[in-house]
Amino acid sequence: MGDAVVTRTNDRVGSKQTFRADVRVIAATNQNQEQRVAASLLRQDWYYRINVLPLSLPPLCDRQRDIPLLADHFMEKYAKKMGEDMRRISDSAMHRMLAYHWPGNVRGLENCMEYAVLPSTMR
Repeated sequence: MGDAVVTRTNDRVGSKQTFRADVRVIAATNQNQEQRVAASLLRQDWYYRINVLPLSLPPLCDRQRDIPLLADHFMEKYAKKMGEDMRRISDSAMHRMLAYHWPGNVRGLENCMEYAVLPSTMR
């Protein structure tokens, strides 16, 4: 397969107009991509295209200091979206969140906070 040409242009299907685009792709995985390349499960050329700025983040359970900040952010986000008046997370709820292992990482915490903010009539 030949090299991809980066034109930074885009043609919509059925349109004669070309649009310019300057985008960055952020990809996340919990799998070791170098091992996948070695096992021929991921093309090496694709790996080097997407591996421009690799970031490694430990799981949320290993970043307990982030949990209150993220929980507050998500609570505020969903309270505003749903028109709920929520000001703070109780100490007991925060204690439980800090003790939980968060297998879904940040997405799991966000889902938890969205559920907590749902009006009681929707639950």
